[in-house]
Amino acid sequence: IVNTLMLADRYTNAMHGIETHNKNLENTVAERTAELREANSRIAAKEQQLRDLVSGISHDLKTPLTVVSLNLERLTDEEEELSREDARRYAAVAYQRTLDLKRLTRGLFDAVRMEVSPSAPNLSWKHLATLMDEVYHRYADYIEEEGVVLTVYYKQHMGVLADEERRWSVFGNISGNALRYTPAGGSINVAAEWSGTEHVKISITDTGSGMLPEQLPYIFEKYYKAD
Repeated sequence: IVNTLMLADRYTNAMHGIETHNKNLENTVAERTAELREANSRIAAKEQQLRDLVSGISHDLKTPLTVVSLNLERLTDEEEELSREDARRYAAVAYQRTLDLKRLTRGLFDAVRMEVSPSAPNLSWKHLATLMDEVYHRYADYIEEEGVVLTVYYKQHMGVLADEERRWSVFGNISGNALRYTPAGGSINVAAEWSGTEHVKISITDTGSGMLPEQLPYIFEKYYKAD
């Protein structure tokens, strides 16, 4: 009887050891599976970021390339007689858009660098009147060529602290979208006003088709584009 009890005890201990080992093995497999899933998720996220970057590049380059092409086409059109003033104006617009292309190209390298080591914005002061005047002269010609009226409004006289490159990137993207969805005969308005705090509120509104209410929560997602 004693031997039987001893064998039973050993058997019980052995089974307990096997169960513990199996449990540990299951936990290890579960942990490794979770790690693999997380790694796959990170890879998928990086791939999506790459697709978003390519989409964003295409989106950002479309407007200045179109404007440069249209203005150079007018300058080289032998059937269209241009005055010296018109030729100068078309050339100036094309030149400004090539500067935008240069900025966007540099922005690509900056975006890659920021992914590796994010940097602080390069802030500089500019008088609000000067900024709004630059906004008008940068975008009025190609907007009004599409039969859309551009108006610029500001009331207060103050300085604006912002990153020069990023500022024009924002203006270019939003004004390009406004023009894309505003039919001829419509209008685009750029207005600046003091928000009552330490910030200046700049709004760009248009008479275009607008967005559906269910699309509004996504407008600040990177590269979001409504159907």
